[in-house]
Amino acid sequence: MDGTDNIRSDFWLTDEDGNDYHLDLLGFADHDNKVYVLCAPADDAQGRRSGAKTPPKVTIFELSYLNEQPRFSVVSDRELCEKIFAVYSDRIIEEQLKNM
Repeated sequence: MDGTDNIRSDFWLTDEDGNDYHLDLLGFADHDNKVYVLCAPADDAQGRRSGAKTPPKVTIFELSYLNEQPRFSVVSDRELCEKIFAVYSDRIIEEQLKNM
C-alpha cells in the first residue's frame, strides 16, 4: 500500500442557497495565478442527502481562502472554463506520457 488508498476524493458542498452537491474531485489547475478545482458528480452508491441536487457533468471552482477557510466559487464564464479545462487536460496528458 502506498499511502494513497485512504484518500477520499468525494465531498459534499453546500452553495449559498443551501443546495447540497455530492462531488468527486478530478483535480486542480493553475491559471493566471489562481487555483481552480475541477469536480464531477459523485457516484451516489453511498446514498444521497435529502434534497441534494445533481451538478453539471464537470464543475470548475475558483479556490480562495477567507479567514484560513477554503472558499469555492463557481466559474460561470464559459470561455474561462474552457481555458481552465484545457490547462487541466494538457497536464493530465503530459503525466500519462511520462508514465509510458
